[in-house]
This record gives sequence, structure tokens and C-alpha cells, in this order.
Amino acid sequence: MSRTGAYRAEPGSVASAQIAVRVGTYAWVIAGIIGTVVSTVNDGNVQQWILMSGIGIASGVLGLAFLRRKARGR
Repeated sequence: MSRTGAYRAEPGSVASAQIAVRVGTYAWVIAGIIGTVVSTVNDGNVQQWILMSGIGIASGVLGLAFLRRKARGR
């Protein structure tokens, strides 16, 4: 097996991955807390699912923007 095709992590990629996991975990915790509150207040109606979808999309877009900004070195 040739060693020339071995994967080498780029400098800072491990740190970026750890930050991404941390940000994702925080986003899920916050969404869970908000979802629990909304579900309790509104007796679990359709509004809860719309809100959770919006929070999921927003947190995904914000996480992607954060990682792109980190990749640029800002």
C-alpha cells in the first residue's frame, strides 16, 4: 500500500471539527429547550413543528456560516 495517498488533516481542521460539534450540540440543546416550552404552552399543536423546522434550518445556516468564516481565518 502506498503512503502517498494517505489522508493528512489540514492545520486547524481538528479544532474546527471540535468547534462544529460544540456549536451543533448547543444548537440542539437550545432547540430542545425551546421546543419543550412551545409544546407545553401550545399543547403540542402544528405551530411547534413549524417553529422547530425553522430553528433547525436557521441553526444549520448559522453553523455553516460560522465554519466558513473560521475557514477564512477571521
